[in-house]
Amino acid sequence: MPVAPGGGQVRERFEAARAEGDLPPDADPAALARYVFTVAYGVAVQAAGGVPREHLRETVEPALRAWPS
Repeated sequence: MPVAPGGGQVRERFEAARAEGDLPPDADPAALARYVFTVAYGVAVQAAGGVPREHLRETVEPALRAWPS
């Protein structure tokens, strides 16, 4: 499945993190890269549209809690 432009490098870093034990063995590096880009893009669009910082933080905090342990 394709990754966002520039996401290949992020995917490769997540692959290395999985190999080094920094991510669980069942983590999907490509899916994680898409997730990061999707959240970042959404926050950037909302910020450009004038959404207050507090609301952006309310979006990012649950996204970070969903990150694999």
